[in-house]
Amino acid sequence: GKVNKFPQRVPWFDNQYLRDITLDSSFKNLAVDERGDLMAWDMKSCETILPDQNLIEVKISNNVAYGLNKKGEILVIPVKDKELRERYTERKRSLLTPWKKYCSYKWKLETKQLFNEKGEKNVTQFSTGREHLVFISNVGKAYTCATGISPLEATKSRGQFGIPTLSQFDPFPKCNQVYEIELLNNVLGSDKVSKRTIEQVECGNYHTLARDSVGELYSFGLNTYGQLGHPISYDMEYIPFPKKVSNFNAHFTRDNFLKCVDIHCSGDTSYASVIPQDVHKYFRDKNANIAEDMDNVTYFSFGNGLQGQLGNGHFKHSQPEPTKLKVLNEIKDYITKDKSKRVKIEQWGCGDKHVICKLENNDVLVWGYNENGQLGNGKRIKWCKPSNVPKLLEPGIKYNKNPEELLFTINNRLQLKPEQQLAAGGNASCIYWKR
Repeated sequence: GKVNKFPQRVPWFDNQYLRDITLDSSFKNLAVDERGDLMAWDMKSCETILPDQNLIEVKISNNVAYGLNKKGEILVIPVKDKELRERYTERKRSLLTPWKKYCSYKWKLETKQLFNEKGEKNVTQFSTGREHLVFISNVGKAYTCATGISPLEATKSRGQFGIPTLSQFDPFPKCNQVYEIELLNNVLGSDKVSKRTIEQVECGNYHTLARDSVGELYSFGLNTYGQLGHPISYDMEYIPFPKKVSNFNAHFTRDNFLKCVDIHCSGDTSYASVIPQDVHKYFRDKNANIAEDMDNVTYFSFGNGLQGQLGNGHFKHSQPEPTKLKVLNEIKDYITKDKSKRVKIEQWGCGDKHVICKLENNDVLVWGYNENGQLGNGKRIKWCKPSNVPKLLEPGIKYNKNPEELLFTINNRLQLKPEQQLAAGGNASCIYWKR
């Protein structure tokens, strides 16, 4: 409820490492501590709401938390409804230490019946939108479900599930019932069906991106702002099936095979990292190590940019064609002064309308909406191209200058420690220590 233009210290986590942070303005923020316990916190209080689950990641969708544990299971956790949460909670005695009790939690996404592929046992990665969740199994198959305890009022599918039978013309699927995204997992050839291995999925509010092992990018869902990377058609603003995004070619020479190596989503905006590979080298060895090509990575964005979240130097309502992120594709190494070496993004944090990134040289870049001070740069002005964050005011140290004057000192930019990570969500951003 309070706007903070500068980063503010959260005292509950002093001297602690965390596994994950999720920011949510509708209830409380969530954190997974070093033991894997789930905590709910804001600036006034902090409490453990689900211990002993060995969680490694947590996300919020439709007022419900979804936590991935080390066994590769996704737990469904109604954070607002304590009574409902306790219905699935049981205290048990440990076989190794019978004098102690631990918390057993039973509400999980049912996956065993769908995991029919040989060696398919657990979930390796997942992402959530406003009302949907998409995850990948350990063999690279993608699945989806609607989220929450019940659908939002007057809700309908916007194609974000990637399943044609769950389109806007069909009944909204039952919450937490898992479906396989068959058109994404399978390649339909002329004479046979072959398998596609999905390596990463990311969700916006009502759209989904998926990247496969070959480096091809697919999208489905709402396309009102061009966030799917396809032309906007107002008589069909939903695409309920996976469709390949292939319009990066205009930015590269003809003899390159383009490989998508990373994807991310804000609310209605998409981001893709693409590297060009020599086509002869690619077809000679499709499994070659691409580390040597990463110096040529190019960052693209498409979708809604009205608040500057496209990062291309313009405020634009819709952008269906992938556009290069300003500065990020030009920034050079500050430390070595090597102007031929490009500094790459190490970590992304995407809020609803803003982005915060950690570079490999530990600099922090931000862009997008800033009305609530979520860019942490001492202002409340939206930014349309990636910019540095001023150095943090360290607790306990007295400065002669006020915070606004510190903004204009020479080379005043925030640099993180290697163990510090970023998180963004809604209208807030966070820096925390991760083990």
